[in-house]
Amino acid sequence: WDWMPTYHATQARAAAGDLPGALEELTVSLRQNPRYVPSLLHAAFIEFNLATTEPPTASPNVLEAARAYAREAQKLCPPLPEAEDILGRAALLEADRLWARPENASADRERLLLEAADRFARAIAYGATNERELSELQTRVRASLTGPSAPSR
Repeated sequence: WDWMPTYHATQARAAAGDLPGALEELTVSLRQNPRYVPSLLHAAFIEFNLATTEPPTASPNVLEAARAYAREAQKLCPPLPEAEDILGRAALLEADRLWARPENASADRERLLLEAADRFARAIAYGATNERELSELQTRVRASLTGPSAPSR
């Protein structure tokens, strides 16, 4: 079996903006080769991008699929900057969503912000190609931890 044509079809659909269709193709590719790290990472980024379109009050579970794909890729290749990147972004998005909720769970939000900062730092240390963007995200996290929207202790 050759999963590459399906993987390439995924890339084409994602480039055309059809993320649900790309994810559908990617699911087929991953069934054929569940250990192909680029497919796992692509699935993580697609799931994350789909989660960002959910309203701020959406359940944090919308990020779980992105996290699961990133963690699986990380199991296969532990020092993986792309996995750290997506896990950091997922933590940051979840923290932002907690801030938007009426109950504003400060302890959970602070934990997620610290996790995001740590993940971004690891991604940079592992050689991420988007170091500048990750540094900007770290700055945003630090501002969230110390600024007016900082979690109360």
